[in-house]
Amino acid sequence: MNPGWSCRAWRLSGETEVRAVLWLLLLANLGYLGWNVYQLKAVAPEPVTASSRGAVERLHLVEEGPGRDPATPAAPEKAPKATPGATPEAATAAGATPEPPAPAVVQDGTQPPSATATAGEEPPDGAPSAPLSAPPEAAAEADDESGEEPAPALVATRCVLLGPFPEEADTDAMVALLEEQGMTVETETRQDRRPNRYWIYLPQFADITAAREALDRLRDAGVTDFIRVMRGPNVNAVSLGLYSRENSARARMDELESKGFEPAMEVRYEQFDQTWLRITLAIDARLPRAELAALVPELSPARSCP
Repeated sequence: MNPGWSCRAWRLSGETEVRAVLWLLLLANLGYLGWNVYQLKAVAPEPVTASSRGAVERLHLVEEGPGRDPATPAAPEKAPKATPGATPEAATAAGATPEPPAPAVVQDGTQPPSATATAGEEPPDGAPSAPLSAPPEAAAEADDESGEEPAPALVATRCVLLGPFPEEADTDAMVALLEEQGMTVETETRQDRRPNRYWIYLPQFADITAAREALDRLRDAGVTDFIRVMRGPNVNAVSLGLYSRENSARARMDELESKGFEPAMEVRYEQFDQTWLRITLAIDARLPRAELAALVPELSPARSCP
């Protein structure tokens, strides 16, 4: 068999099969299109005509009712009466308007004023009218009967410090005197320092040899009460006396200076407590200075609180 002929025959058979498939697809599409057109014609709505429009029953509003002219206003319907003894909830569920409760009657046979009366509405003749608010005189009497004292009026105040007072001062008597005059007093204790010793000395020398030479010069000048400092920060200084009074220390320095020496003075302090009075008084009040001076002769002027 010729190979070229067999290939040509295979190609022809393949093309024939493709054409057949294409024709089948075309026929199927045409059939589907025709079926859709038939369905659209089968469900098409009928046209609305005058005869069919008249066959539809006319709708009536609730207010019109059957056979009522729409231009005529509807008469209000009467609400059914509520059954005696029925609760307001039951009457409302049944469509009836609950009747308002009967007004309460007091023992004298009169009716109290309605609690729901609007402002400006006058009560009926013969009914007692309830006052909206008590008069000021009655309110004042009620406050007096309650037994509560009115709040005191605010008074402008100022604060001053008085002191310091020595330890032996009678501060309790001063506090009592000030409180009797309506002042508020607080006692404060503060620490302070004061001089209690005065040390006279020759400043320290460079070494012990120089310090001993200064001691020899003091002896030659007739000074006998001295001593060399052997330890501490002032080592090799010469102490010439420790005095409790400043005037005695100054006299000692004058004596040594007259003999050609250059002494120095160191003041030593001690801590002590001071008593102060913090006084709160009215802005126009004055301290009783005469009475306070009788208790403390050396009274310092008062100062404003910090």
